[in-house]
Parts: sequence; C-alpha cells; structure tokens
Amino acid sequence: MTPQQVAVNEVWRDWHRTDSWLGPVWFRLHGLDAADGQDQIEVGLSNRTYDRAAGKTFINAKVQTGPGLSGSKELVQTGFSVWFYNEQGERIGVSDGVTASLTNGQPQDVRLSVDGDVTRYAYATVHIGMLQGRIQSEVDPSASMEIADPAKPGVRIGAVRVRQEGEYIVVQGQFEADMKGPNRVKGMLSFLDADGKVLGKAPLEFVTDASYSGKGNLRAFESVFSGDVSGYTRVQLEVTSVEGAGRPNS
Repeated sequence: MTPQQVAVNEVWRDWHRTDSWLGPVWFRLHGLDAADGQDQIEVGLSNRTYDRAAGKTFINAKVQTGPGLSGSKELVQTGFSVWFYNEQGERIGVSDGVTASLTNGQPQDVRLSVDGDVTRYAYATVHIGMLQGRIQSEVDPSASMEIADPAKPGVRIGAVRVRQEGEYIVVQGQFEADMKGPNRVKGMLSFLDADGKVLGKAPLEFVTDASYSGKGNLRAFESVFSGDVSGYTRVQLEVTSVEGAGRPNS
C-alpha cells in the first residue's frame, strides 16, 4: 500500500481522526498504548487492576517492537519502564522496570506494577533503560545548558525536545542544579513564537535524591501537557519553588 497524506479532523488524547469515503477512521501514530520517543518499544496497557491492600496497580501488559526497530531481524533484548499521566499532565506513577526479549512484530506478555492507582491514567510514555545489552542514557553531556530563570540561575535545562501525540505535547530534556542532595524544584517552561507570544506552558518538576552531587550532574526530565506549540522559536524557564536541604556545589 502506498503511503498517503491525510487531514486530521479531530484528536482525542493520543488518537487522531481522519475521514474517508467509508466514514471516520481513528488511528494512533503507534500501534499500542504507549511508546518511547523513537517508537522503538511499544506497550499495551489494557488489563489493569488496582490492589488496595498492596497499594499498587498491576498490569498484564503486552510489549512489542515499534517501527523504530522494524528493520531488526535479531532478537531484541530490552529493559524499560512506563510513566503514567492524568488528564492535567501530572505524573501519577512510574512502573517498576521490566525486561523482555522480542522478535520483530511479535507481542510478548509482561507484568507491570506501579505504586498507587493508575487504572484511569490518560497518557503514558515508555522509557528504555537497556537495549540490546547497552545502557540507554537520556542525557547528552555535550548539550548546552543555558536555559535558566534569571531570578534563580542555580537551575538550568537544555537539550529540549518536543513532540505532539494527539492532544498531548511531550517535552523531554535534561536539567542540572547547583544544589547538592535531595531537592524538589517546580517551575514552568513557556513556549514563545518569534513575536514573544506565549503559545503554551509546560509544568516542570525536578526531584533529586541524597546521591545528587550538584552542578554538572545531568538528569533527564519529561513533562506532558495539552495544547499546540507548533511554530515556537524559543523557550523560557521560570522556577517557582525550590524545596530541600541541598547546598550549592561550588
């Protein structure tokens, strides 16, 4: 079948609707419920149960390779976790990491567990920690880290990437903070056009633990929100709060 361009007339969550001579057709950009940014690994999340006694959600999931690995003829070994978001784009849970050995196009059953109740999640993303025996890093040490709030320059971000998934925008990047140890940083990332008009804002939250060494220690972040920031030319960081006992790393 020859690929064709189609007009998207409606979106709902990460589903798109186009109209054909047979009527409306709904589709996703990936085959299962969640995928990573390169669509290498896809995960189906339809069978979800919340165990009140354990305080966990258990998911009988299916995992398969996506189009990003469509040319692979060998067994694909991977380790991954799934991040869950509600309608407001707030992260409500992260699954335990699981591993799988995948044959191209063949789904495999895996069992996920997530602290809390994520049975009514709105959107989810896949984060690959290992692929074909190689650790996958979500940070780029060579990337510029110059995006900062002039009022709180001790927190900086860089390598910002944006993709549209239906009504949701997924923002990924990396951050560093001058403060050592456990801290929780909250803020907003504004997307502006060439005239300085704000097209949308992504809520940000960075959490570090006792092992965090401060300046130069890069950590990945992800934010999800509903909107459309196509045409943005620059981003602007506003840090709204910093909580914790961390000390600046001089």
